[in-house]
Amino acid sequence: MKTKTLVPLFWTHLFLIILIWTSPLFINWKIILLFILFYYSQLLIFGDCVITKKQFKTKKREMTFYSYLLEKAGYNFSRKKIRYLADYIFPWIILTIALVWQLVIK
Repeated sequence: MKTKTLVPLFWTHLFLIILIWTSPLFINWKIILLFILFYYSQLLIFGDCVITKKQFKTKKREMTFYSYLLEKAGYNFSRKKIRYLADYIFPWIILTIALVWQLVIK
């Protein structure tokens, strides 16, 4: 991650993660659902998030951007558990927040 070519990729990845987590505030829940489906299609077609593959140059689905940030901060969690959260829990939390924010609270 110390090479200069990967630095813009880090900031792009971080920007996208922040955008994704704040998306319920300004993106319609239906579009968020489409993005979730797009993410899952990436996993099926490419075996991982394409940005993650390029950034970490991994062949095996192990590293996530969340794992990377946590490890750089000095925390050591199971990468497998973080991946599970990133793939199967976080997208649905974001969609739930969007549904509550947009349909319940309005």
